Amino acid sequence: MEKKEIIDQPESLLQAINRKLRNSLLVKLCFCGIILLVCQIPMLMVSELTGHRERLAVSVECEVASKWGFTQSIKGPLMAIPISKELSEKNKDGSVRNYTARSMLFVVPDSLKVIAYLEPEIRYRGIYEVMLYRSQVLLEGYFAETPSIPTDWTPELDKARLYIGISAMIGLSNIQVEVDCSDNKVRPGIDAPNAPFNSGMTISVALPEKGALPDGGLHFKASFALNGCRNFSAVPLGKTTTMEISSSWNSPSFDGNFLPVKREVGTKGFQASWEINEFNRNIPPSWNGMDRANDGEFPVAGVSLMKPANIYSQVTRAVTYSILIFLIVLMAFLIAESVTKTWMHPLQYFLAALSLVLFYALTLALSEHLAFVLSYWLAAAAITGLCVFYCALIFRKKPAVIGMGLAVLASYAVIFVLLRLEDYALLAGTLVMFVLLAILMGMTGRMNQKGKEEN
Repeated sequence: MEKKEIIDQPESLLQAINRKLRNSLLVKLCFCGIILLVCQIPMLMVSELTGHRERLAVSVECEVASKWGFTQSIKGPLMAIPISKELSEKNKDGSVRNYTARSMLFVVPDSLKVIAYLEPEIRYRGIYEVMLYRSQVLLEGYFAETPSIPTDWTPELDKARLYIGISAMIGLSNIQVEVDCSDNKVRPGIDAPNAPFNSGMTISVALPEKGALPDGGLHFKASFALNGCRNFSAVPLGKTTTMEISSSWNSPSFDGNFLPVKREVGTKGFQASWEINEFNRNIPPSWNGMDRANDGEFPVAGVSLMKPANIYSQVTRAVTYSILIFLIVLMAFLIAESVTKTWMHPLQYFLAALSLVLFYALTLALSEHLAFVLSYWLAAAAITGLCVFYCALIFRKKPAVIGMGLAVLASYAVIFVLLRLEDYALLAGTLVMFVLLAILMGMTGRMNQKGKEEN
């Protein structure tokens, strides 16, 4: 009789709320949504950590390049002829002051050929790799036409020069030049204040009287070794410019204002060639340095020696797909909870989600010492093991534990495939979201019917 009285006692309010929380799928989904939002805070911290490590790697690269040679850009050769004219101006007191205005007439070559071979060299500073290269550069061409001197200016033809612009002089060596009407002596630096580039080398040229060039034009040939970092480019100053760049590096990125007309990329390296005429770039045949400002903005064609896989960009891309992993794993916990009839506390959901956040920090840390693919799967295996261990503590049933391990591994496999697809990543990611939504709709489709049954 006493037992019957105990059984018939109405349940307390707290017990009723606890039962509703355990049995309400809607409440559980709300918990999962809140957990997803809260986990965006540590995910932002992981993103900031990735950006910080990437900026640190860039600073290390700049430090090494400052002692070796930065990204290199070749400009020229460009002929410069000193010109002058007599001017006068009236002072405030009515007197007239006569003075000589001096400037430079800059002339582009009629034909320019640039040949460069880049030999990559990877240096290390601590755990960071720095992509450097040694290059052999050949500049060859000619000035075919007699320079057109402005009628009101007087040229100093015996003081003409050829300027070759080089962006980072620290990497320059083994200079050899052959120029008509020149002693082939090379001086460092650009001695014209209004020259279109600020650093490089100067070759003196003594033009014949009235600027008449030798038969066949004034030919030039210059070769030198140049150290640089990552990128190499050249300005197509010639009215007709051809460029050939080759390297043993098999992962180039062709950049600048022009794409190569021919290129071959293979496991043993690449070869690329450009053909650019005077109508493809906005550079006049000649100009007065006094009239044209030195804006330094010339079109360029070149190549960057890219690393096959930038670990920081890969981690950043993986972070963008983190929502998929959270959804797959949390849905797997919901299914395991429904199958085993074991209630999970919200704190347990939150701790499981935090383990997924740890995956990205672990991948970043490992990939700075190991290959990215190996780091990714080592981190995936570690987090999978952690989730399996936690699932075993919660559910204590082997099928649920095995299913959870497979779900976590499958989620990381899906993200890995998305990282590899690149061009089709959006399509694949959308299909995964579609499948997850279909599963969620299947789980919640009978919620109103369950409510009627309980009533």
